[in-house]
Amino acid sequence: MILFILGFICFAIIESFYSFPSFLQTKIFAFLTIIFLILIVLAFSKKGFIFTGQSLFKAYFFNKKLLFKKKIEIKDKSIVTLLTSSANQKLSFSILDNIDTVPNFSLFKIHLLNKGHTKKDLILSLKNKEKAKNALDFLTTNLKFNYEKYNPRRK
Repeated sequence: MILFILGFICFAIIESFYSFPSFLQTKIFAFLTIIFLILIVLAFSKKGFIFTGQSLFKAYFFNKKLLFKKKIEIKDKSIVTLLTSSANQKLSFSILDNIDTVPNFSLFKIHLLNKGHTKKDLILSLKNKEKAKNALDFLTTNLKFNYEKYNPRRK
């Protein structure tokens, strides 16, 4: 949805592009090109983990190249779990018979827990179950986390 809105804004700027002086036209074109490339890179980036020494990082990759990473605090955490929840995504920009139709899908969330299950940190959220299982395998083999089935209390 954000890409659609930004694309519409870029289209409006391009339509009024020829009313600008020529020196501004090149600057605006370069700016829009950079914004467009950044949006394409972000739209097709992949999530994953990097483990170096004793540190774990959540990383974003594009074309197998690291874009950026964020450190995950693993101190006092020894358990990893996979929680499944249902989510929905409203597709209001699509052409459907009923615009209020909302497709449902499962969301697989990987959490780190302490021994008493009192602290729960979300480290990764994925839509594909196989990719979530691969991430769990990575965490249990490389970082020696224990996998536990965890059913939190519902409020």
